[in-house]
Amino acid sequence: MTSGSGRSLTVERSQWRTDSLLVRFAEVQDRTAAETLTGEFLFIEASERRDLADDEYWPDDLIGLDVASVDGTAIGTVEDVIEGAAQYRLVVRAEAGVFEVPFVAALVPDVDLEGRRIVLADIPGLIPED
Repeated sequence: MTSGSGRSLTVERSQWRTDSLLVRFAEVQDRTAAETLTGEFLFIEASERRDLADDEYWPDDLIGLDVASVDGTAIGTVEDVIEGAAQYRLVVRAEAGVFEVPFVAALVPDVDLEGRRIVLADIPGLIPED
């Protein structure tokens, strides 16, 4: 694991406490040293990620994918993925502007990572018009 500042860290132990995850890193010896990590983002190499089910995706794998309609008409590009309380939302940049689509199978029936494309359902009002 690497911190946003480039520091290499090894998880020694972790546990959930109420709604917080407490993590002990082998390289961090005391509370003062741990406080220096406050606000840091933590990253792992893609090769270290867990395996996903067929209907699961890493958000960063979706960013940049082309978005098309069921009939193949180009719509735009996934600009971001927002984690919501009920589901994730895709932020799509299109000619008509930026819009969000709940990332659920009924609205996003096809995700082709190899083909770098996402298909949106043909539902009136889902895709803004120019």
